[in-house]
Amino acid sequence: MERSRTAAHNRLSGLRGTVARRRNSFASRGERAATSPSTTRPHGVSVPMSIGRALAISDDPVDRLLLDERLSTSGEFEVEIVEDLAAGLAAVRQRHFDAIALDVSSAAGPNTATLGDLLDTAQESAIVVIGDSGDPVIGLKAVDAGAHEYVPRVQLGTDAVLKAARRAVARNGRRVELDRLANTDPLTGLLNRRGFDELGGRALEAAERLGSPFTLLLLDIDSLEQINYGFGHSHGDDTLRETARVILACIRTTDIAARIGGDEFCVALTDGSPPPETVAARLGRKFDQRNEHRDGGLLSLTLGVSHAEDWSGPELWNLVDEANSRMIAARSTRPDAA
Repeated sequence: MERSRTAAHNRLSGLRGTVARRRNSFASRGERAATSPSTTRPHGVSVPMSIGRALAISDDPVDRLLLDERLSTSGEFEVEIVEDLAAGLAAVRQRHFDAIALDVSSAAGPNTATLGDLLDTAQESAIVVIGDSGDPVIGLKAVDAGAHEYVPRVQLGTDAVLKAARRAVARNGRRVELDRLANTDPLTGLLNRRGFDELGGRALEAAERLGSPFTLLLLDIDSLEQINYGFGHSHGDDTLRETARVILACIRTTDIAARIGGDEFCVALTDGSPPPETVAARLGRKFDQRNEHRDGGLLSLTLGVSHAEDWSGPELWNLVDEANSRMIAARSTRPDAA
């Protein structure tokens, strides 16, 4: 039971990091491009050299020295070294690593079970597994379990680890970008329905295993159709983007926000989030401030709330439906309801 709760905590921590990094992906890429040193190709063409962060996890002191030397020698990675998986998981929860080298060999023999814990937590990192040379099958098992590259332990004294890290980062970068595009609403930059189904579903599963709270807010823009007709669809698009910015300003970076329909937004509040009443009050104040200084139609939201604790084994879209019913009920009782 304790191992199950630890694994669930790792998954929830990984999800929080994923959500926060995706929200800031555009900004972080811009900052890195602006601050990265450059190398010069032949004919004087200057190109940026990526400076990434690498984590090496090994209980062998000699292997730790070799990993540090080989990964840092080119200047492509800032390397952090830890002695065991627990320390590695703690580091991953605190900061993002572009590449992680995990030594799955030990005095007790190869162990790929630790790889699952790392994959759950470092969901956007490239994983390179180091294994005993005498058991080539472990490399296949590691890659099959989700690692990006495998390096036999006997090659730690060569540049094989650095080359594997480069390949893993490049391959993982393409995967992360494709995943981001597939799961992002292009108009607002929030998650789309597919992305919310994936991240929201995983967060709900982790919350259930931990016994932690999970609250869902469904928000609908009032009179978006009238705004489109009265001021044009470009103004309606601006309204959707503005609404997304207001929502993000009112929640934590680790909460999950999505646009799941034309004028419908969803927010999943996880453990540690303020109560939904607090978030709703923040939203109300933000929109009141906006309406005081903007022409082009007053903007307001109607909210519905549902709690996972009110259900036995809830599905994510059951909670969405429940929040939608409550949102409709709230709208019907307003003085301006038709």
